[in-house]
Amino acid sequence: NTTVCTANAPKSQLTAFLLSFFVMPTGAANFYIGQNGLGGAQLALFLLTFIISYVSCCIKMCAKGSSNEGGKAILGILSCGTGLISLLIGLTSLAWWIADLVIFARNQRTTGNGCPLTSDL
Repeated sequence: NTTVCTANAPKSQLTAFLLSFFVMPTGAANFYIGQNGLGGAQLALFLLTFIISYVSCCIKMCAKGSSNEGGKAILGILSCGTGLISLLIGLTSLAWWIADLVIFARNQRTTGNGCPLTSDL
C-alpha cells in the first residue's frame, strides 16, 4: 500500500481542511481526497435542503394567494411541515460539516485509495 500511496499525488490535509471550511457542506473536501461516496452524500443533503426550502416557500406563497380558507389551512400545514423537514436536513448537514472540520483538523481521514493525507496543517 505504501507503493501505491507514494505513486499517486499526495493530498494535502490543509487543502482538505480549507475546502471543508470555506465551501462548507458541499462535499468538496471529500471529492478532493477521492472519497466520492461521502462527497456525493454531502452534496445531495446540501441540495435537498435548498430544494425542500424552495418547495416550502412556493407552498407558503400559494397559501397567501388562496381565497379558500380550508385550502389556506392545509397549505399552511404543508408549508410548516416542509419547513421543518428542511430545517432538520439543514441541521444534519451542519453537524456533518462540523464533524468533517474536526476530522480534517486531526488528520483522521484517508484518501479514496486508503492513503493518509499529507500532514501540513
